[in-house]
Amino acid sequence: MLFVLAGVLCLRHRPQTVVALSLIVGIVRLVSGTLTAYTAPAMEDLAHRGFVLCVAGLGAVAGTVVPALPTQSALALPRLLGLWLVLLGLWLVLLGVAEPGFALVWRSPGPGEAPGARRADPRKRTYRSPGGSPTWTGTEAVNE
Repeated sequence: MLFVLAGVLCLRHRPQTVVALSLIVGIVRLVSGTLTAYTAPAMEDLAHRGFVLCVAGLGAVAGTVVPALPTQSALALPRLLGLWLVLLGLWLVLLGVAEPGFALVWRSPGPGEAPGARRADPRKRTYRSPGGSPTWTGTEAVNE
């Protein structure tokens, strides 16, 4: 029922809806950028921490600009969203073209392996007891 009421209000008061949505986007960007900037330095094994911190800073700046200028931001957000969707679509097409090539390379025999040789089942994992003898495998069979 709440969604129906929100939908009716959005359709009835379009300018206020656009301003409210831009304020919500700004607040989300500010919180997201701040949390990312806070957690990125703590994760020592995170690759490209500098890039993540830069993106977090840009998100925090965007999060402060959007609520400060909601009507101007409401005009710019559809263009930025459209640009983002175009770039995302191009990236997904690129991944769709490149992924079969990567799959073929990963399935090809490695150095020293005969073509068509069967590899070990990756689901079988042997867990050893403190004495060193195999006690259990991931497929419930004893690995000797």
